[in-house]
Amino acid sequence: MDITSAETKATYDEIKKYVAEHNAVMKVSNLCISQVKRKCGIEVGKNLCVATRRMDCLQGNSTTAAIDLEIVPSPNLPKNEDSRQPQCPEDKESAIVEALKYFKMIQQK
Repeated sequence: MDITSAETKATYDEIKKYVAEHNAVMKVSNLCISQVKRKCGIEVGKNLCVATRRMDCLQGNSTTAAIDLEIVPSPNLPKNEDSRQPQCPEDKESAIVEALKYFKMIQQK
C-alpha cells in the first residue's frame, strides 16, 4: 500500500500539538511554522478567503443573511519583499524541524 503525499502532510495544528507535547509546552505560531517550512523547501499555501457575515434584512419572523467573501492576503506571507516580519527563534525553529521530521515532511539527517 502506497502512502500518498497528502497522507504524509501534517496540519499546522498537528505540528503545534507535537511541538507543545515534546518541548515543555512550547507554543509556536503559524508564522514560525511557515517560515521553517519555507526554509526546508516545503511549499506553503495561501489562505484562500475570509467570510464576513452581514444582515441584509429582517422581515417578520424570517431572517435573510448574506455572506460576503473577501479575498485577503495570507497572514503568513509578507505583503511585499521590503516588509519586515519577526523571525522564528532558534529554539522554536529546531522544535518545528523535529516535528516536520516526525511527520516525514522532511528527510532525517
